[in-house]
Amino acid sequence: MRVTRGSARTPDTHLTRIAQKDGRAVLICTSQDISKISKPPPPTASQSSAPKAEFLLPNTREYRDGRLEGSAATSAINERPKVVYSEEDYKIMLCLSVSQFALFRDPGLRRLVHQSTRDGFFPLNVLFTHPCILKYAHEPEMAVVKALRSRGTDIVDVRMNLADSKARGNFEVKPKFWEEGDDACVFTRDDWEGRTVYVENIPVAYRTFPSAVRFVSALLPPGPSIYTRIQGMSIPPHHADDEDTEPTPKPFALITFSEIDEAEALVKAWPWQRDLSRVEESSNAAEAVKFGFRALSKRRWDELNAEYLVYRASLLQTTNSQTTKSDAVIELTNPSNLGKKFHRE
Repeated sequence: MRVTRGSARTPDTHLTRIAQKDGRAVLICTSQDISKISKPPPPTASQSSAPKAEFLLPNTREYRDGRLEGSAATSAINERPKVVYSEEDYKIMLCLSVSQFALFRDPGLRRLVHQSTRDGFFPLNVLFTHPCILKYAHEPEMAVVKALRSRGTDIVDVRMNLADSKARGNFEVKPKFWEEGDDACVFTRDDWEGRTVYVENIPVAYRTFPSAVRFVSALLPPGPSIYTRIQGMSIPPHHADDEDTEPTPKPFALITFSEIDEAEALVKAWPWQRDLSRVEESSNAAEAVKFGFRALSKRRWDELNAEYLVYRASLLQTTNSQTTKSDAVIELTNPSNLGKKFHRE
């Protein structure tokens, strides 16, 4: 008896191909097919009162489906539209790059700034050679200098470097907000954790670092200066990212505030479970409602992250235990039972 290949389904599995072996009909399925059979269903909402972890993590369906690999990723990066930054954007990126939290989080940057500082000024080119938000903008140093001299005199002093030292570059800067927030240096990791919030569903129009900062700040009541109110913004990395992978804005982010009250206010105003029909008067709030913007404390996000990793590990273990070979052969001892399931040639 001969049957056509790959043209039928059984109630339990999709048949990749059908072959003859020792006079018997056998079904050959790939490990991918077997994994579909053995994969347990995801937990339902009734199993946990907490929001689903799959909507919190960077390795979720939303992130994974938009992730490109290999040459496709390189091509996408090369074809990415050029972002046009405003003078205000440069100010925000400078503040995020050398905020108290940024220096606390990156000992390497803190050491470079400390060792190269004289009279309160440090070389601006440090921020173009060391990984930080200003470096990720890929903008020329002169464009940043012009913006800071034109619109940034309230937050930073800029001077030319007259010394004959190529290592220090042509310009030096002295952030004025360092003088205003020296007490932030005593914050511990736990202090900063309490000031950090995970946000999700950032509107498309605000998916650059500076625009996201302005967007989130506008959702809160008037408060501290926008340049010091938000101390940091980072993108949770994908589990397959290398250490050198450059972060790019996504619909989700971790936002660190200078004051814990600000972090708590954002979570309270935009909780994970909320009435999305309520539209605020401001345009930013209307956009937030439209895209389903919501916030969660980082501590709670970490807990859900851990739950997800445990679930993912158990899922992989179950799949691997049922798929010991790349191809699995399912033998049918009675070929006549194929009957109406397959087409005869």
